[in-house]
Amino acid sequence: MAKHINVKPGDIVLDMGTGSGIQAITVGLTASKVIAIDINPEAVQYAKDNVKANGLDKVVSVLEGDLFSPLKGTQRFDVILFTPPYMEGKPKTYFDHALFDSDKELVSRFFREAGDYLTPDGYVQMLYSSIANPEKVLELSRLSGWNSNLVAREQTYMEAFLIYRFTLQSSEIANLHYP
Repeated sequence: MAKHINVKPGDIVLDMGTGSGIQAITVGLTASKVIAIDINPEAVQYAKDNVKANGLDKVVSVLEGDLFSPLKGTQRFDVILFTPPYMEGKPKTYFDHALFDSDKELVSRFFREAGDYLTPDGYVQMLYSSIANPEKVLELSRLSGWNSNLVAREQTYMEAFLIYRFTLQSSEIANLHYP
């Protein structure tokens, strides 16, 4: 995904579900500020260690929380990166949150909330899998006021990894919230 991120100097970036922090570190080499969030406290610690080991702790901040919960409501981002869990099932452990999204509940909530944190010209970039009903994700995004474009597709033996760029349809539509 990193080679398809178009971050400019001065951009403020949110890496949602940062895991090890690799995407936050990659964009931290260019962006002026990066906030990385993960729900898993172990992932947060690994990401902090990796950020520090790469000398980016003045640019990249790592926070623990569920989606946008650790952010102040006034924060806006030029780019939001998100690699959501895509396997069907209910998470039972912190690690499971990286794997399972029952009925696309998390991704649906993400699209309902993300517009509140994006600059007017900003975008969301999401990595998803062909084996996890990406058509449903695109439909959920559309219902929440987003346009989507396929940026890249990389085929592996069993699945294709799809990178989408999402932009808000309009400020009026983005303020609508669907159940």
